Amino acid sequence: MRMLVLCSIASLVTLGSAQTTRLAPKTASHPAAASAPAKPSSATSAHFTAAGLNNEDDLVRIYAGDFQSVQLDRGDLEFMLIISGYMEDFGKDCKQFLPSDKVEITQQVCNDASVSLPYSPDGVHDIYGNAIRTSGCSGYHTEGTGVYADPRLYAAVNDVSAQAQANMVKNMLGRSTGRSGRAANPFTMGAQLNDKLVAVAGEPRALINANGCGSPSLKNFQSNLIRFANGENPVKYAGAIASAPIASPSVGPPKDADYTRLLDDLVTDNARGWMMNRYQPGSISDPIVSHDPRGFPVRIMARYSYSGSQGRQSGRVTVSFKDGTPDCLYFSDAPDTCRAASQRVISAFEKNAYAKREEENNRQSGTGTGQSPAAYDPQWMGKNVAIAGTVSRVDVDTSGSPQWVTIYFKESPDATFVVCSPYPDLFQERVGHNLSALVGKTLDATGQVESPYCGKKVSKGSIRVVESKQWEVH
Repeated sequence: MRMLVLCSIASLVTLGSAQTTRLAPKTASHPAAASAPAKPSSATSAHFTAAGLNNEDDLVRIYAGDFQSVQLDRGDLEFMLIISGYMEDFGKDCKQFLPSDKVEITQQVCNDASVSLPYSPDGVHDIYGNAIRTSGCSGYHTEGTGVYADPRLYAAVNDVSAQAQANMVKNMLGRSTGRSGRAANPFTMGAQLNDKLVAVAGEPRALINANGCGSPSLKNFQSNLIRFANGENPVKYAGAIASAPIASPSVGPPKDADYTRLLDDLVTDNARGWMMNRYQPGSISDPIVSHDPRGFPVRIMARYSYSGSQGRQSGRVTVSFKDGTPDCLYFSDAPDTCRAASQRVISAFEKNAYAKREEENNRQSGTGTGQSPAAYDPQWMGKNVAIAGTVSRVDVDTSGSPQWVTIYFKESPDATFVVCSPYPDLFQERVGHNLSALVGKTLDATGQVESPYCGKKVSKGSIRVVESKQWEVH
């Protein structure tokens, strides 16, 4: 289902270009009409988490039934990727928890087998003058995928997919759709599609793994996910665990921030989808900020460095803001192409995580800076604390997604306090692929102290590193 929808969208992006083969441009067929999902008991004890995911805030809002605050749009490609990815990953990983009336996910397959094209002098005819059919299919047939789904979820996915594809066509024709209000064209659509694929990749499976296939929390989340997709009223559920206070759209964005750090994280996240070049973390320089009459940022221009085929090079990036928060990145090699700002960074910005260091230190409420992990006190929980310790071991959990990094300290031999991160490459960009290079060195880390999401969750306290400026090593 997910792959077929992507193939369909990709065919829209390359519309007008000659193709040697083309996959079926149709989504999976609708299952039989299904009734609304049964209401799970709200009294059931449930603890839901989406910690470390790009759309953590919105996933928590959907679970809690706070639909009016959700920033994702039902008819947008990103939400389609989330809900269809969740359906497929649940069908593969949680088969024993599917309902008795489960239905098989189907796909439309081209009737024509792939064949090697003959030599063509002009790209249109073979050497005998016969026309060569280079794209399209004579017809399609339906095949089962062997993966099953809840029929209510399947119906919602099909509806969302149809909306997303219709909106993609409108965007390509220059019409704005959804909350983002972004239009596109065939020349910019590919980059924007890639941004959304990178943002969502692996997140549905990570959400399932974090909460457990048969858990009450995942059942409640799925029931509200279907309601949100269908435009229905939510059921309010308690038990959501947020890694930081959820940003409230009514509060408004901050008027001032550490914009160098903000741009560094925006470019770092976007660069995860770059094909050839590699961004040099920490290379943002000379930021120029423009404000509106209210004092909110509207545009930032800065220089950055990257490594490419010709070695280290420099470029320029412009970040536009919408309603006071980051919206689009425009790079000097494609100045007219809007690259979507990372939702993870937007949420952090709305929570004032990019406050200037002086303000951040004032919020630490006397916890001090550079404290030893051995000094961990339960009263640190929920406060911004800076620690400094000697790294004794580094573990990377490669069994799931995200691949959590756990950093242990010599000063805390019983692992009472650790540093966690869902981004191994955040450290690998500085110290190399083998993170054991950190062992024996002093690590400085700053952030909000919380219950750990790494190290099998046996430690009592941790700092979760998700930004390049949260840590230093020496």
